Amino acid sequence: MQAALPFDVSQSFADEIVAAHRAPAKLYRGDPRDDGRLTGMGSDSVAARTISSPSAVTAGQAIVSGWLLCGVLDITAAFIQAWIQAGRTPAYVLKGVASALWGRAAIDAGAGMASIGLAMHFAVALTWTAIFFAVSRRLPLLRTAPLWIVGPLYGAVVFCVMNYGTLPALSWLRSLYLHTPARWPGTMSWPQFGIHMVCVGPPIVWGIGRAAR
Repeated sequence: MQAALPFDVSQSFADEIVAAHRAPAKLYRGDPRDDGRLTGMGSDSVAARTISSPSAVTAGQAIVSGWLLCGVLDITAAFIQAWIQAGRTPAYVLKGVASALWGRAAIDAGAGMASIGLAMHFAVALTWTAIFFAVSRRLPLLRTAPLWIVGPLYGAVVFCVMNYGTLPALSWLRSLYLHTPARWPGTMSWPQFGIHMVCVGPPIVWGIGRAAR
């Protein structure tokens, strides 16, 4: 007669198989007792993924993105405005930018003066982008407030400073070596005020807002 066993062998073997399959699944879900060593899901791993998030960029990348986007959108809008209002070419617009230093002679110059105007335009865009970056580091509200508020407001500030400060100062400077009359305010028109609120402020604020906090 076969001796009776104190437990069911087949049932015990099945239980062991089920337990073996459950153990790795438990670790994969992140058993708190493993401290992240077995699953790779610990706090160090989470922090590494957070740091490497593509939504945050370096300060230099943020400045460059805001600068280029502002420069391209602003000058494109100026080209469109000049063509609609007076049928003027992009080259004429760029020479107009250069005339801030060279006066009326810039308008009658060639393609080289247009290139100088383009360089001056992007230099101004970079300056205003760097200024916002520096100020936003001291005033965190500029980084946390909605883009649709801070962007147009900053564009309005740029317009006012340029038209009522920078351009009149340059006209006074020209009067010293070109003997032309100084003028105040500058030559910027109200349509350009709208362009600054859409194509200058928001791109800069968006670009700088991408920088890691």
